[in-house]
Amino acid sequence: MNPFSPINWFNFSFLCFIFIFPIKVTAVDTFPLDQDHRGLINLLENNNTGSQYCKYCSGTYQIFPENRMGNGLYFQKKLLVTFPNRVILDLYEIPDAESLVYLYEEDDQNLAIGLHDFSGEDRSKIKRVDDEFYEVWAFSIGIRSIFRIYQNRLERVASHLRTVTGVTPSRSHVAYYHIAKSEIIEEDGKEVRIYEFSIHILKRSAALPRRLNVKVQDKRSILKLSWVNENTLRYQLSDGTFRDIDAAALLPDYF
Repeated sequence: MNPFSPINWFNFSFLCFIFIFPIKVTAVDTFPLDQDHRGLINLLENNNTGSQYCKYCSGTYQIFPENRMGNGLYFQKKLLVTFPNRVILDLYEIPDAESLVYLYEEDDQNLAIGLHDFSGEDRSKIKRVDDEFYEVWAFSIGIRSIFRIYQNRLERVASHLRTVTGVTPSRSHVAYYHIAKSEIIEEDGKEVRIYEFSIHILKRSAALPRRLNVKVQDKRSILKLSWVNENTLRYQLSDGTFRDIDAAALLPDYF
């Protein structure tokens, strides 16, 4: 074999290049771990570890990597939600609704709430009321919910109620209502359904809401609320009439 053949000369030159200019091989960059960045976070059923609200989860969820932009929310190791400009922080599963609500931080460091629908058929919707409050409607099971960002945490307001809605904000409070009961009465020889509403007030700086001790009834299942001023709440009935409630007088220690 000719030691000076073109092939042998190429091999010799290549070996010399490697020894003179060694190739630098580096490992893939990894995120350092600390108390705020623990890597994989398991949110277990009936276990508050990692999430205050995951006791409502029907299985095992994971967030990975913790507190990192572009991280993902997983269910039993299957990716559900990820966005390149969001940090997913917490979740709340709506039982039997095939959907979950999650808290995330945007790239401008503002907190917001998102919705993931497992069905892929838009059986749930989310509406942002303001920076703090969101409404979620799970069509498939008829549940209306209110979610709140309170002290940088995700909370479901009045989680024991199925029909809370009508979030109406003021600067210092929000009002909302739910249908307390309904009954059918006879009016002019016809059966008419009458709805009775409970109206609640939630102070933005408070953890728990308060109920207004007023009786509100109407033939329509939707109640229109508005604030006249910081202390007075107004509702409209289906016949077009308006009535005012002095909320501050009813809840003097809450205003």
